[in-house]
Amino acid sequence: MYKRNGKYYADFLYDGKRYVKSLKTGSVSVAKELEQKFRVEVMTGKYQEKQERKKRNVPLKTVIDDYIRLESEQKKKPSSVARDKDISKHLKKAFGNKGIMELSVEDITRYQSKRLEKVKGPTINRDLSLLKTVYNWYKKQSGLKIDNPVEAVSFFKENQRDRVLSEEEEQAFFAKGKPLAVMAAIVKLALYTGMRRGEILNLKKSDVILPEVGHGEIRLHDTKNGDNRTIPLNQSLSSLIRAEIEKHPGIEYVFPENKETIRKRFEAACKRAGIQDFHFHDLRHSFASRMAAAGHNVFLIMELTGHRDMKTARRYCNPTKQQLRGIMPEVPSIPTTAELDEQQEIKKESKVNALT
Repeated sequence: MYKRNGKYYADFLYDGKRYVKSLKTGSVSVAKELEQKFRVEVMTGKYQEKQERKKRNVPLKTVIDDYIRLESEQKKKPSSVARDKDISKHLKKAFGNKGIMELSVEDITRYQSKRLEKVKGPTINRDLSLLKTVYNWYKKQSGLKIDNPVEAVSFFKENQRDRVLSEEEEQAFFAKGKPLAVMAAIVKLALYTGMRRGEILNLKKSDVILPEVGHGEIRLHDTKNGDNRTIPLNQSLSSLIRAEIEKHPGIEYVFPENKETIRKRFEAACKRAGIQDFHFHDLRHSFASRMAAAGHNVFLIMELTGHRDMKTARRYCNPTKQQLRGIMPEVPSIPTTAELDEQQEIKKESKVNALT
């Protein structure tokens, strides 16, 4: 141990390696105590663990950027990458200066509270889902045994929508809503195929098969869950798509429309038709619910909608009260005791008459 500029330093050799550390005190008695504590940490390996942990405690913003560059951009669809990048801005602003091993459950819960002032719970859930994914990815890439603090945080409860379009509302949308022809075509395609808005707007003419004879089909590639999907078309849907294709010769897409424009037109048509609390995605829900109500097998519905798990499919196939009431079996009439006694007497009389 030696003193320099009024402060004591620990300086010793252990297992062939020299260890030097400022004890940050000018008191010899305190310095001796701290030096002894330092020696114990070195001999037990705790000091080396702390140093290794500090060396590997990469800034969280660096890990997030690496995830976006090496994982998200390499394996996800452009729309998903854009979403990840948008979410990462909020995460880096809140946690970027912390190390990957420093982020605590308390940090995350404070983030939830502060973010809730601007957005709703489901949006925050998406933020934390990405953060959780980033942690798991880093653990796998680095081989480090670190805790994922997001796993100990409770997410906000999300209310599952079960809104479906009634037949009366459907009629009102096209009659009173007065949508433009292209808007009407897009809505019909969503309502009668279960396609997502993104799938419709990204639909290329090369993905549509319209033979001169027979039924056509749509071949979707790399959908939301990463699978390919084929949607059969009846005659009316085939005619609808053929008409749209002929409107825009030389253009790659069937519906060369902007997502935001379609959203605004859809909301305006619903408002004119008096349809409340209805989102475009509810058209997909309505398709699945109508298919289920018609008695179609849930696995066939999953094949058309592209759902992978039964739980999700069941959420989309919500029967109405009227539909449930319609399948309830009738209760047979149960004879009373007096009626049973009367039936027995009749049987006895019939036997007596037969003998005589």
